[in-house]
Amino acid sequence: MPKFNFFKKQPKKKDFLIVEIGLEKITCAIFEREGTQIKLMGLGKKSFDSSEEVFDATLEALDSLATIVPDLPTRGILGISGGSLETVTTIARYSRPKPKKQISLVETEDVLHQVVEDLNKERKKIFFSTVANAVIDGVKVSNPLGLKGEKMELSCFVAFKDSNEIELLDRLMDEIDMKIEKIVPTSFVISKILTSKNLEDVLIFRLGADKSELTVMEDGHVSDILPVGIGNKETQFLHLAWQSAIKKI
Repeated sequence: MPKFNFFKKQPKKKDFLIVEIGLEKITCAIFEREGTQIKLMGLGKKSFDSSEEVFDATLEALDSLATIVPDLPTRGILGISGGSLETVTTIARYSRPKPKKQISLVETEDVLHQVVEDLNKERKKIFFSTVANAVIDGVKVSNPLGLKGEKMELSCFVAFKDSNEIELLDRLMDEIDMKIEKIVPTSFVISKILTSKNLEDVLIFRLGADKSELTVMEDGHVSDILPVGIGNKETQFLHLAWQSAIKKI
């Protein structure tokens, strides 16, 4: 297949591209920062029925966007939903040898790296990990950086996908010559928006035509993202899907 060169010019610093591989649709959008505001410049969409169609559907969605905004950035953020997505939250507990020293990014990254190294997921690859929150000497905080203390508990959120799906994403990014700054679960990003609205204990039910996704938020942080194999085409069974998903919590 010939290489699609959608991105010929260097991006403006205030522009950024988001590509989301959703439950059943690819959505590509370019945004522009205007002071404190973010403006949508263009949108491209393409539906797909199976994982085998994701590659071509993404190219078509980007092609549609390029007709609206010809000069697209070469860097972007990739959002992921559905497919083989699996998540886990692990609590890392340890005592700091120097409790009066401020907690640094290097420290939390080292702990997160150790947690990731210890996880064993056959045929799956980690594509996203973060420290969701922390407890320092019994006090819960959303951001431990710069604080001090001895007894630490870091809540580490990790997301996986099947190796073949990660390989498809790599091949796709090579095809469109795009550098991915970050790959994130879309539902994780949605949870951050809700947290900014002071919603802390929430169940997010994202509904597709044939499948859905349930996200569990506890104390303002994602504890799990669960797939649901029923969508709005079978509305008479949605309440059963909801009950089944809740039982997994």
